Amino acid sequence: MWDWLGSALELFGMWKVGNKKRYAFVFSGLGNFCWILYVYFNQVTYGLLGIVIPALIINIRNYLKWGKRKTSKELKEEISVLQAELEVTLREAKHKTKEIS
Repeated sequence: MWDWLGSALELFGMWKVGNKKRYAFVFSGLGNFCWILYVYFNQVTYGLLGIVIPALIINIRNYLKWGKRKTSKELKEEISVLQAELEVTLREAKHKTKEIS
């Protein structure tokens, strides 16, 4: 039972992460926890813990990072980079337009 529940929760969580839903990490984490219970109750496939426990830690990490907001300094730097890239792209487009004419 725990294995099927764990699989379903993990897959649902992965699907929702792809839809950019922050709560998806909770489902993935619960799926990891179900796999830990599966190993505990069945006392088999201990090797599965080698992937499940790190995956649980990564899910928690990603959940915390997902909600982290950028500082105004980081946003300003990002905007500066994007502006510079836009200027280069516009110059290249203008140059190519002149070549075609």
